Amino acid sequence: MLTVLLRVLACATAALAPVEGYLLQVHGQSAKVVPAALIGVWLFSLVLRRRLPAPHPLHLLLALLAVVLLATSAVHAAEPFTFEYLVRWAPFLVVTVVLADVAAREVPVWALLAAAVTGAVVAAGGLLSVVGGELRATGPLEDPNDLAFFLVAALPLLVALPARGRARIVLFLLGAVLVAGALATFSRGGGLALACALAWLIARRRCRCGRSWSPRP
Repeated sequence: MLTVLLRVLACATAALAPVEGYLLQVHGQSAKVVPAALIGVWLFSLVLRRRLPAPHPLHLLLALLAVVLLATSAVHAAEPFTFEYLVRWAPFLVVTVVLADVAAREVPVWALLAAAVTGAVVAAGGLLSVVGGELRATGPLEDPNDLAFFLVAALPLLVALPARGRARIVLFLLGAVLVAGALATFSRGGGLALACALAWLIARRRCRCGRSWSPRP
């Protein structure tokens, strides 16, 4: 039962991240409910099973990021929003540690990736804001650049999802929605990232084809 709960909460956390803006419209703290529940259940599972989080190379990167955040916060301590940004970043670091740990034990990685892609596709509904008269797609986020980040970051995740038969068509359509949504943001950084993501996907596909091809005798 505990494992099932961890799987549901982990996938929900990954899926809801790109649509946080929609949750904030419901209530100012609603976006924190699922991640907080995930952290609580995860801590309870550690105590119940008497174990520590599984070591992962990602922890080193998170530690370096934490040092950067603390250093930049110290340098800009006099700025009005420094502490607010620091407090906002801290839960993200904790949630990332939790997701990495449950992905190593309780939750299949492909399930987390599928959840993240699903949330990004829903966020790509920001295209409707352009139809409604907005100059740039925003969707659930106030800043179009933030929306572009979520959409472009989800694009390479499609490669890791199972793709057989009709599933390939579905993944292609999802990828098209993500690309269209990212382009509609008119984000310059998002455009550069999108070009890099597409180049990586094409290169990866060619490498796969090269490995699977074998000359006939």
